Amino acid sequence: MTNLFKNILNIKKFILMAEIKIKSPAEGVLGRLDQVENIVRQYEKGGADIISAVVEQKRFGGDLNMIDRIKSVSRLPIFCKDFISDKKQLVEIKAHGADAVLLLAMHVSRENLRILFD
Repeated sequence: MTNLFKNILNIKKFILMAEIKIKSPAEGVLGRLDQVENIVRQYEKGGADIISAVVEQKRFGGDLNMIDRIKSVSRLPIFCKDFISDKKQLVEIKAHGADAVLLLAMHVSRENLRILFD
């Protein structure tokens, strides 16, 4: 799905992205993995256009299976958030069905950044 946001903006002038985050270093536990499907259903009812899934495990309590869980109950695009450092992670994220990923360039060497964009 190329230009995900551009395609949505052609239909709508404002995009509502709703995030699922299991825990936060600052706020502690925010939810549980077994609640993902119910949260997604609530976000859809509330008008979400995109689901953002924080899949980083150590600090945020997520995992790649969150993407599978979201896909099982929704057809909304999935924006995956993780600390990406190598191409293998991108391949895994794509294999789970994410439509977009947040890449924080400050966490990646210039060499790996070139590889990730290829």
